[in-house]
Amino acid sequence: MAGVVCYYSSWAVYRVGAGKFVVGDVDPTLCTHIVYSFIGLQASGEVNLLDPWNDVGDASHQGLSSTFTLWFSWLGLRLSCVWS
Repeated sequence: MAGVVCYYSSWAVYRVGAGKFVVGDVDPTLCTHIVYSFIGLQASGEVNLLDPWNDVGDASHQGLSSTFTLWFSWLGLRLSCVWS
């Protein structure tokens, strides 16, 4: 079976008009892997959130982490991160 890699950049949510692309626009049934850009990495190896509102979310915005968690548990997707 061939893999299909989907790339999602975190700043796409901030575009206006037709260029705006939110994580909900990704059809996870089309992907075997998702590459997510960008996330930070501390010298200790711990993840450093570069955009907490977008990565985790708040009451006004469902963050990427909760959406990705659902996708991985339901569909068995794999995630790769582009470290910044």
